[in-house]
Amino acid sequence: MILLYNLILAVFFIPILVLFLLRYRTRLATEFFYRWRERFGMQEFISTADSRPALWVHCASIGEVRAVEPLLAYLKDYRIYMSVHTLAGRQYAENMRLADELFFAPLDFGFLTARVMRQVKPRGLLLVETEFWPGLLWAAKKMNVTTIVVNGRLSARSFPFYSATGLFWKYWLSSVSRIAARSAEDAGRFISLGVPAEKISVTGNLKYDRPPEHAMAKKTSIGFGNGNFVIVAGSTRSGEEEIIFEAFNEIRAKMPGARLIIAPRHINRVNKVCALAGKYGIPCTLYSARAGISDGCIIVDVFGELAKIYAACDVAFVGGSLVGKGGQNPIEPASFGKPVLFGTSMFNFSSEKILLLQAGGGMEVRDKGRLTAAVLSLAADEALRLATGKKAMEAVASQKGSVCRTIKIIKQTISL
Repeated sequence: MILLYNLILAVFFIPILVLFLLRYRTRLATEFFYRWRERFGMQEFISTADSRPALWVHCASIGEVRAVEPLLAYLKDYRIYMSVHTLAGRQYAENMRLADELFFAPLDFGFLTARVMRQVKPRGLLLVETEFWPGLLWAAKKMNVTTIVVNGRLSARSFPFYSATGLFWKYWLSSVSRIAARSAEDAGRFISLGVPAEKISVTGNLKYDRPPEHAMAKKTSIGFGNGNFVIVAGSTRSGEEEIIFEAFNEIRAKMPGARLIIAPRHINRVNKVCALAGKYGIPCTLYSARAGISDGCIIVDVFGELAKIYAACDVAFVGGSLVGKGGQNPIEPASFGKPVLFGTSMFNFSSEKILLLQAGGGMEVRDKGRLTAAVLSLAADEALRLATGKKAMEAVASQKGSVCRTIKIIKQTISL
């Protein structure tokens, strides 16, 4: 099976790489070819006398890294080897010192994953969310490495693909010892793929257990005055900033003290977003270059600051939700007690969306008009704004406990 998979991967990988080279030359130059040797299994690990057993934690990007972050604090008995796919994920993990060894995951050819597996010699492999790659699963099975999926999820949008290729996934997931699923819906989808129910536990979402480390952040620390009304649009996508800028122009026409911070999902788009702000006549400052009190809009051009920015704002909008991208995680702003706004496209975070809507801590905005109206209503009614934020915080608090449940499974399954 692994030989067939390697062949299929090779057939698809080469033309896909050519297409990416043609379309995303700049991004490939900064991401794929950064420490490119690691992509081909040529990692250089630090020689150490550390006697702790190794644990390989594999994430896709910054979202998965941040999801597993609260779990890592309870895994100090292991030497953590963390692999990621994206530069953003790597930089965040590096800045937060989340792992003893940090590297880009090798391309999922069995001979490459096996090479890295032989170097790491892990006692266990933790796959975060949907990171169950066949080559990696095969290498773990070949070396008798215990594999656990943590924060496991199969979204309603992606499940038809997994279901259509169910026999394929039944084979590869058979080597997984345990799955700690985020919800009963996710657990049910894993069972539909042929994973035995006794291997699956519903542990909840690890992201709810993230501590609000910047809870006391002030508006002055992010470039604005305490008297300003600060709106944050986090993890925005192409086509979304235009809607936000149009709404902001209407908002600041009625509220001269309103200020905006936009954090693009992909930091390489910062210059385009700045140019777009100029097109809409909005003064623009880069977050890294802010000094004193800024006017108009700040564009975030650094990693690792969004939590602090959410903590200091008045209202948060979660990006990727107005342009059909499935949204981003609304838990973080909610955990700081902020009213959370999002569009109708939240299929990647549907359970979180439902939780906030039912609790009264979130508001769905379908378009520019509803976004503008929602912000203005929250700005005009402080009592409403504070009550909505409190409900959002209480909704997050009600879901905590996933870390303890997941740690219990890890310790039961992976011996020290």
